[in-house]
Amino acid sequence: MIYGYKDPSFASSSSLLEDFSFDIKEPRLILNMAVLKAGEKMRSVEDDSGVLFRKNNPGQYKDVSGVVNGQNGKIYERNDENPEKTAFFLVGGRFHSISVTGNNFDDIKELADNILKTVKFK
Repeated sequence: MIYGYKDPSFASSSSLLEDFSFDIKEPRLILNMAVLKAGEKMRSVEDDSGVLFRKNNPGQYKDVSGVVNGQNGKIYERNDENPEKTAFFLVGGRFHSISVTGNNFDDIKELADNILKTVKFK
């Protein structure tokens, strides 16, 4: 099933440029991607509250940051009862987030890694 979903927190945001979500029934996976205009105060990807939350909770999130399409980003994995892999990038004044969640970490990691291999920033 593929659908468009507007996160209520983004719905009223004038900084939202693009958002896309889809879910897969089996194996259970949910992909969320968003692109926002970076605010004036955002000088690095680490200025985002989602990045700071993951950075400040190393017991839950493993930092596996790397380079995607020539851009340094912050990438975090969580392998517990709420597994996820989420990547954050700040490119050309735009903040990009790509997140995969689901029930099985191996399936999440496989989908996220395949998506990150194909990302092209404009």
